[in-house]
Amino acid sequence: APAAPTALAVTAGYGQVDVAFTPGVTKGSAITGYQVSADDGATWQPATTGVNPTTVTVSGLANGRAYPLRLRAVNAAGPGVSSAAVTATSKGAVFTALAPTRVYDSRTAGAGGALAAGAPRTISVAANNAVPQGAVAVAYNIAAADTRGSGYLAVAPGGTSSIPATSSLNWSNAGEVVANGFTVGVNSERSIAVFGGGIGSTQFVVDIVGFYAPETVTPAGSVFVPIDPARAYDSRSAGQTALPVGSSRQVSVAAGGKVPANATGVAYNLTETDTAGAGFLSVAPGGQSKPAVSTINWNGNQTMANSTTVGVTNGAISVFAGGSGSAHFIVDVVGYFVPAASAPQGARFTATAPVRTYDSRQASGPLTGGTGRITPVSTRDIVPAGAVAVAANLTQTGTVGVGYLAVAPGRASGPPPTSAINWTGDQTLANGMLLKSGATPEVSVYAGPSSQGVGANYIMDVSGYFI
Repeated sequence: APAAPTALAVTAGYGQVDVAFTPGVTKGSAITGYQVSADDGATWQPATTGVNPTTVTVSGLANGRAYPLRLRAVNAAGPGVSSAAVTATSKGAVFTALAPTRVYDSRTAGAGGALAAGAPRTISVAANNAVPQGAVAVAYNIAAADTRGSGYLAVAPGGTSSIPATSSLNWSNAGEVVANGFTVGVNSERSIAVFGGGIGSTQFVVDIVGFYAPETVTPAGSVFVPIDPARAYDSRSAGQTALPVGSSRQVSVAAGGKVPANATGVAYNLTETDTAGAGFLSVAPGGQSKPAVSTINWNGNQTMANSTTVGVTNGAISVFAGGSGSAHFIVDVVGYFVPAASAPQGARFTATAPVRTYDSRQASGPLTGGTGRITPVSTRDIVPAGAVAVAANLTQTGTVGVGYLAVAPGRASGPPPTSAINWTGDQTLANGMLLKSGATPEVSVYAGPSSQGVGANYIMDVSGYFI
């Protein structure tokens, strides 16, 4: 059997590593292949050699987890001696912000019309190749319009054949217009699958605001730095006013110095309140023109929130008001993106299949006003220890009175000075967020004041993590 390979050198990729090596002596019979062990020699699997016969690719690795890899050659006499172990850690994808772009509208001719419960609708998110081949996930905003009955939409990577046990957007009544920004993995064809659920149907649109890809695809991409939720702007504060229809406002997202000047984008929560008429807000990088998409919508006097990501220009974003009404609005920042080359402390993204990690209806019941609860954002080890943030969708349901939920990282000592989701009366609403996690994959969820002393049941779904 052959001698051990030597001089193993690891190059990290997304979910895999390439291992270069020097072959050992063949011992008289030609080497026919290699085997690799990712558990320090306990088990062995065939290894795939690359174009260079002295490089093997080891795939199926969890990003951010350190594996003790060993390599051995095989010839006619069988497996040879194992190499010394080398530590291998694959890494996640980096982020690129895009100008908000509409990639699908069910109301256009030939797009399929309203979506009801049943088969998924496959949607390309390539956005005229703005999302490149090799991308692993997209940051998107999905909005429901012309709703009927009550129901929900569930979004999953393209090719998913059965509806996931998660939701991405909910509506309770006919005629609602609701939006939610979130993150989802894509398949090799750069598509996502949208499922309808419940007893109602809806028209819907999908806008893309950014994508995640390995650094081999986008070397200039950015990494994520989560922060404790911080308020960057509130139009209700002294000297500010509601934003009237047809106008725009440039808003600093520095959040008191928490977001650096070289940030390429922010993850933020946009809340509209004290609204009049019917309208919407659109968000773009600072100084850019109004995009042909909306970020959040309202009908009448409402308080609603939507979290998403957006590119940043000179530390600012631009907020535009459309429709026929005005609104006060609030911007809370939960993290920022900076170029990978300048931020060794930044985290990279790994997309996972959407999974439900918590449902208060099956656990401890609704949160009462003014109380908090430690909430897991991982199940079946889908989010590894050491992850600094997760892509999580927070859904509230069974609400009473008027109130809000706030989310803080880990086992917090108290609620943050921000909100994550709001309700008025009996509503089911969702808000997808990038949440800073604790030392273990968990966050603290707090219920704010409620007119009847009861907060809400809530659900947490996760579609990826940063590490």
